[in-house]
Amino acid sequence: MKNFFKGISALGLALLFTVLTVSSASASPTGVSFTQDKVYVAPGEVVTYTPSASIVCDIPPCNYQWRVFGKGWARTGTLWATGNAPQIARWGAGNQLVQLKVTNSGGTNGFQTYDAYTVVK
Repeated sequence: MKNFFKGISALGLALLFTVLTVSSASASPTGVSFTQDKVYVAPGEVVTYTPSASIVCDIPPCNYQWRVFGKGWARTGTLWATGNAPQIARWGAGNQLVQLKVTNSGGTNGFQTYDAYTVVK
């Protein structure tokens, strides 16, 4: 073993240590989708969103972030809820895009999103 380490530089040892200590997580969440109890709503009507039971994270628990894009919301989307089964009632007229972003609890291995429209009459 002495001879093995003799020819390795400090940088080489640091890289070897880094490779050996990387997290075991290797994938983004899978199965990300959701349902909504209503697609067509009137302004101010409550809509409930429910994440799919088939969502899997390799480092549980999964983290859920909900954003809305459309009239009356920030151009880059507005984060309006975290967690399971959020409800929202603040709607402007038109199509509102609702996005669910799911990340592993470690937050280091990517994410997966799912989008659906809610139409406000």
